[in-house]
Amino acid sequence: MTEKAKQLYIHVPFCKRKCNYCDFCSFPVESEQKAAYVKALEKEISLVRYDGRISTCFIGGGTPSLLSPKELSDVVYACRKKFDFSPEEFTVEANPESLTKDFLLAAKDAGINRISLGVQSFSDDNLKLMGRLHDSRQAISAVKLAKSVFENVSADLILGFPNTDEKQAESSVKRLSELGVTHVSAYGLQLEEGTKLFEMVKNGLVLPDDDRISDIYDCISDTLEKFGYHRYEISNFAKSGFECKHNLGYWQQKEYVGVGLSAHGFEDGVRYFNTSDIKTYFRTLGENELPIEGKTALSPSDAEFEAIMLALRTSDGLDARAFEDKYNCNFLEKYNIPIKKTEAFTEFSGGRFRLKKEGFYVSNQILLEFMPD
Repeated sequence: MTEKAKQLYIHVPFCKRKCNYCDFCSFPVESEQKAAYVKALEKEISLVRYDGRISTCFIGGGTPSLLSPKELSDVVYACRKKFDFSPEEFTVEANPESLTKDFLLAAKDAGINRISLGVQSFSDDNLKLMGRLHDSRQAISAVKLAKSVFENVSADLILGFPNTDEKQAESSVKRLSELGVTHVSAYGLQLEEGTKLFEMVKNGLVLPDDDRISDIYDCISDTLEKFGYHRYEISNFAKSGFECKHNLGYWQQKEYVGVGLSAHGFEDGVRYFNTSDIKTYFRTLGENELPIEGKTALSPSDAEFEAIMLALRTSDGLDARAFEDKYNCNFLEKYNIPIKKTEAFTEFSGGRFRLKKEGFYVSNQILLEFMPD
């Protein structure tokens, strides 16, 4: 029996400066530490148990565009040595202030075929509030530069900062469409304790409420649809054929290998995560051990709930027949009560259970109804 292909996530934790809202594993870059990290990353890749086919790869961060062309090439070469490595989709994240033509050309030479740009906003006031290092002009220049080398360019936007309204949101997505991006990720701001933004809110900064954010999301969704993008997941919109295959794999519970500081993986029904302490990361790999800090084996009920939760993030929703084949139960019978409770926001048609448009905005409340006891 042929082993199924897996996805690969590679984490690059370095940034020029941590953004005010960010609680990801990232910290300021130092050239010597960056070089040592790339070597450690190569070592980790060589130690990974799996050595089969990689279907998609995503290099995220942090700011992977801070890697030199050679460092990027070295990481990809390590992947080619370890795996059957010809991913159908190969993404690298980049930030406008650090993106260069040399980096893009090195990425293309390495087999990367998709760029994900952290635009976040075209409002200079909000970019300053976010602690971003670029302004709107740099964002526009970066998208144009990326499009000069790659067809498949995605842009991230963050919603939920002050001074954001429907007019500004509509203008932002219209601009992205005019620049030729093939994919837009529009994320609601998550206020995380321990960030600079959290302290700013404690000290009086007022953020838009959930109803305001929903109105802005509606505007973005309608405007993107007008320009030929479709909403295929709660926060993601794409031109036909440019949906992010890597992220779709997460939502379809496909297995993936995670390498790098704080990276997460999912293999053989077990979710695991690496240490987020760089000294521990270096030391463990120096001892020829994988830097895995924790593992969680999914129980059957947890696996079922996770399948429902992830599928309902997508516009396709849950395939009831596939769910029944995998978990040996009748979906409509087993979940009859939560289905009835949430029928104002969900629908069942064509053998699929999915959220209605209004359901996307209350998805967390809906999912609570399906949680195992």
